[in-house]
Amino acid sequence: MFRMWSRVFGKKPERRRDVYEYWDGEEVRAIDPLAAYRALLAHPVFDWDVHPAMIDNMDSGDDSIRKEAIAASEVTTAAVRDVFGLKPWTDIQPGLTEAETITVLIQFVDWLVGQKKNTNPSLTSQEPTEQIPSETVSQTESSPTSA
Repeated sequence: MFRMWSRVFGKKPERRRDVYEYWDGEEVRAIDPLAAYRALLAHPVFDWDVHPAMIDNMDSGDDSIRKEAIAASEVTTAAVRDVFGLKPWTDIQPGLTEAETITVLIQFVDWLVGQKKNTNPSLTSQEPTEQIPSETVSQTESSPTSA
């Protein structure tokens, strides 16, 4: 009887997991996005607000700016490899090139932005409570109560 009902109503829907999946050069891996984000923010050398933005200056005509951009690229690549457990590509070892490693960060940021835009309130979210104007509160407190 149970089999009949399961056929009628179909399979259970798969639960959607909010994990970030990425290619590590050998296989698709997954990571808890909040843990990855916190690890990037807490990285001892990488600065989320500074290093990725500096990478865009690698084609600058100013040598000092270009050198800073190259250093920022190295710091960013090292941090992404640390957090996501990525190996550098070599001709004898599968992994990701520096450009592919930075792409993992770019895609991670895009994924985070997409999650933020598509987030539905959780089942435990409450409706906001109605705000009582302060005038009403002071009038109620000062008016005599009837017995």
